[in-house]
Amino acid sequence: MTGQSYSSGDGSGDLWLVRTDLDGEELWSRTFDSPGQDEGRSVRATNDGGSIVVGSTRLDGDDPNVLVVRYDQ
Repeated sequence: MTGQSYSSGDGSGDLWLVRTDLDGEELWSRTFDSPGQDEGRSVRATNDGGSIVVGSTRLDGDDPNVLVVRYDQ
């Protein structure tokens, strides 16, 4: 699953990625934090067991930019 978290404490949103098992129990969680507002919108598994997340990032009211983040297994 992917979305947005405010866990960094600086007030800006971070891209958030969570992997669960088949029962919905969390296996791990990762965040991506840039100086702007980051948000994950779509996640797909890669052939090597990793994940690729597509979302957006926005700095100080600017138009959003595409954000692509790849995580290893």
